[in-house]
Amino acid sequence: MFPETDIWQQVKGQIEVAINDADVIVFAVDSTIGVTPADVDVADALRRTEKPIVLVANKADNDRLATNAAEFYELGAGTPIPVSAFHNLGVDDLMAEVVSHFATAPAFLEPEADLKLAIIGRPNVGKSMLLNAIAGEKRAIVSDIPGTTRDSLDSLMQFDDWSVLLIDTAGIRRRGRIEKGIERYSVLRAVRAIDRADIAILLMDATELASAQDTHIAKYILDGFKGIILGVNKWDLAGEAGLTQAQAIQQVRERFRFASYAPICFTSALNGSGIANLLDTARQVYQEWTKGVPRYELRRRVMSAVAEHPPSLSGRNSLKIYSVAQDATGPPSFTFFVNRSDMVHFSYKRYLENALRAAEIAMIAYLVMIPIGYLLGAIPFGLILGKLFRGVDVREYGSGKTGMTNVMRTAGVRPALLSLALDMGKAVLAVVLARAFFDSRGAEAAAAIAAVMGHNWPVFVGFRGGRGTAPGWGALIILSPLAGLVASIVGIVAIAVSRYVSLGSILGTLSGIITLIILAVLGMTIEGSSDAFWFASAEYIWFAVIGASLVIGLHKDNIQRLISGNERKLGQSALPAD
Repeated sequence: MFPETDIWQQVKGQIEVAINDADVIVFAVDSTIGVTPADVDVADALRRTEKPIVLVANKADNDRLATNAAEFYELGAGTPIPVSAFHNLGVDDLMAEVVSHFATAPAFLEPEADLKLAIIGRPNVGKSMLLNAIAGEKRAIVSDIPGTTRDSLDSLMQFDDWSVLLIDTAGIRRRGRIEKGIERYSVLRAVRAIDRADIAILLMDATELASAQDTHIAKYILDGFKGIILGVNKWDLAGEAGLTQAQAIQQVRERFRFASYAPICFTSALNGSGIANLLDTARQVYQEWTKGVPRYELRRRVMSAVAEHPPSLSGRNSLKIYSVAQDATGPPSFTFFVNRSDMVHFSYKRYLENALRAAEIAMIAYLVMIPIGYLLGAIPFGLILGKLFRGVDVREYGSGKTGMTNVMRTAGVRPALLSLALDMGKAVLAVVLARAFFDSRGAEAAAAIAAVMGHNWPVFVGFRGGRGTAPGWGALIILSPLAGLVASIVGIVAIAVSRYVSLGSILGTLSGIITLIILAVLGMTIEGSSDAFWFASAEYIWFAVIGASLVIGLHKDNIQRLISGNERKLGQSALPAD
């Protein structure tokens, strides 16, 4: 009865599952063509189930076809009920017959579950296979043919002591590529499935990571005020694509800056890896989604955020925020009491929303990343390279610092360039670690500042370090590539023209910091500013302010020597003459 193809065999398997789970079976036949050999085979199979069968002769659009329905008696499946689904004829008789087989009229309620978890994504990213892997059985048909899943499919399962309702959905393509008919309604059902869910997993293909359509689908989830998890499926293929987990996280974060708080999970539905972590993450997101914040704590967080970044003035008027209260959970809803609601800019709403989210992890992130950043920055590469290349302690010559400038004057150009690269790398590594483990812009800024301070005052060598230029440039490059590029160009040009390394260090760092502040301000004021190259996070501003203060303060002697004309130029050695 079924063709010998993989997808049809899966269809057959799903039919058998549906029959086993059913209390009553509705057997539909076609009134316009009469009894077929396939009808006879199906009737024989259904009779063996010994379950109630309701025989429906569909397409009985007129009296003649309704009369012809009598020929289906030969199937031995009971009295055929003529129905016209197109004209809505005979449906009441059909439902009355179906209901008569139940001891009591069923209440068609959605299954109760502790967590309702929808799997959303583009076609052919592995949603159905992932559902099967989570459920531990083949509940969805899996095929390489895009669009195999047409309707939302529910599966109830148990995870630890939680009941989880899994909702598999049809793939959502770009609007212009959605075909009329079945696919259009499949997409509508997928969007409605988001409304039914508590948490939605936005599933992406590791080989086509973070596409524009993925970001559009994410906005469906966010517009429904649902918890979101960014799932990277087919991770078993990442090796072939030359993709590491750190690269994938960075790529996803850059594309989904508007959902920077969303956790990222890596799965392979094919071999079942990452499933337990995905479900555990879903449970954690649900707990956050349904969490209530005490009013005093909520007020403290919001007022601290307002004090840190007050709302901007509009003419002679100013926005005042008096208080805040949480109205509901699942999703969390808050009411702000203000003097002028029309003055609340969308960017300030986003800032307050991010402040509420970040407050939970900010303190932990700072407590962890500040000492890590400091210890990384305190590694005295300049001192090590001076001894390796020239056998000298750079602290005993020139400025007595262990930074790149003094290494150049005491050990030469090659160790100085290597020292520059390694010192920049210290800050880059500190920020990358903060980004990977906490995904907090504040933690990234704290790690960068700590790395600069560790370089300036390293505990390993008696707190005699450099002046922070190299790690500062490294931090700029990783926090804002454009600001880092500006710092590098200005610094190199200044050194080449003036022959003063200290002048290049000062001008390069300050120009990069000013660029970073401008990009952060643009990121706060321009809607849709998500490009990591052209915009920067507002939380980087305090790194810029502290960084600028350190540069000016630690280069005070150099500035005085530059003014008096006593500063050493490029190529002048700090070692005593033979």
